[in-house]
Amino acid sequence: MCHRKNIYVKKVNKFFVMKRYILYIVCLLLYLPCTAQVKSYVSLWSEVAESSLMTKLDKSAISGGAGFGIGAGYEMSVNRFILSTGLQIDVSHTVFRVPDTESKLSGVYDDEGDLLNYVFLQTNRKDAYTNLSFQLPVMIGTHVNNFYFLAGAKLSISVLGRSNAKAQISSAGDYDKFIDDFTDMPEHLYYSGMPVTTKSSVSFRPDVMPSVELGYVFGEYSSEKGFDVPKYKNMYRIAVFADYGLLNRVSRGTKQSIVLPETFNTEDMSSGVKITDILSTNEITADVHGLTIGIKFTALIGLKEKKACVICR
Repeated sequence: MCHRKNIYVKKVNKFFVMKRYILYIVCLLLYLPCTAQVKSYVSLWSEVAESSLMTKLDKSAISGGAGFGIGAGYEMSVNRFILSTGLQIDVSHTVFRVPDTESKLSGVYDDEGDLLNYVFLQTNRKDAYTNLSFQLPVMIGTHVNNFYFLAGAKLSISVLGRSNAKAQISSAGDYDKFIDDFTDMPEHLYYSGMPVTTKSSVSFRPDVMPSVELGYVFGEYSSEKGFDVPKYKNMYRIAVFADYGLLNRVSRGTKQSIVLPETFNTEDMSSGVKITDILSTNEITADVHGLTIGIKFTALIGLKEKKACVICR
């Protein structure tokens, strides 16, 4: 009997302990809305940045460019906790600068039957990419005094991508029986600085970009005056930010970056020269990832705050 009585007492004690914990949790949930300083804002922002497409190429091309974005959204602040989301329109312009390259047609004969190596020189090669995209950021963070920090991710959907590849092509005749090469002689098919341009559309894939933002709140004011009037505060922030794309932005191509005549034509050696934008070629040896580092300005327009909780009075 004593054993059964002890088991019964233990069960009763556990029941009351559990009941007490549940009561604590209910009281905490009722207390938090009364103590938390919940503030809501409409956020408007603009940003400028350096925009690069990171990859590996057979040629040591260097990527760099500029980006610009504007957006609007909603931000909530609960004590020191920040939750921010919205929609951004982003435009980026990135340029690959490709080193000069030289190609030869060896052992060919000119219109007079002389043996030579016909040389092509590609210079001033620049492949530019313009991308218009919609971005959906979801960021969380905190603020301490006038400083704040946000971290999260952005979903980027490209709606328009274009490429513009430009280069200058020069040619020369390398004769064994002459010391100097024949250059800049159009009448003998040796031309100098011929411009070649190719424009095309580019399909940039959707991307997920981890993002960080660190900044300073440099202004705050109340839009209403008077005693015992709810304050609707507007804030202004300036920050540095960085985004890095996790996903491959483009499909690897199979084309060559430059196509040259394979045989010597004694009448025309220029019309067969064509170039293809570098990201659509077989010279890509790794995935393409976007990297953006810039400065962001945000205006936060305060919404009406909730009235004091009745049960707290």
